[in-house]
Amino acid sequence: MSVAAEKSPGAKKEQAGPERELQDHLFGGVEELFLGRILEIFSYSIPKKVRKRAIICALSMKFKENKMLIMKDFPMEKISTRIFKGVFDLFNLKKALFVLDDDNVFLLKSSRNIKNVKMIRSEGINVYDILNHEHLILLEPSVKKIEGALLA
Repeated sequence: MSVAAEKSPGAKKEQAGPERELQDHLFGGVEELFLGRILEIFSYSIPKKVRKRAIICALSMKFKENKMLIMKDFPMEKISTRIFKGVFDLFNLKKALFVLDDDNVFLLKSSRNIKNVKMIRSEGINVYDILNHEHLILLEPSVKKIEGALLA
């Protein structure tokens, strides 16, 4: 090795980026085992047709079990959990999923503090929520939106 090739004590150290410093800190000498490895992501997205059919099956199952209510409207003049809880108990619901057509602020805020109630918009309806909740309450305008999305 020549004298010019050796590092002198005053020579600048190679500039390492923050990623390299983090790797050195985390792995401490075993980074050779991990640096050359390519991580693969094994996620799978369900096709749209299959997702639509699954939602249709879940909705029809709730209908056959008489666990689906379709309401024309749910008017609330003010934000009141007590009034919402009274209506909720009137229908004798245990765990319910409400599907709204748009952002109804009074209804959303009135239902926030009730344990077994979940509010979603018609665009966000999914199989997990339908099957996870015992009762499904749909507002009439949301039925038309869901019908349009699933039959299109």
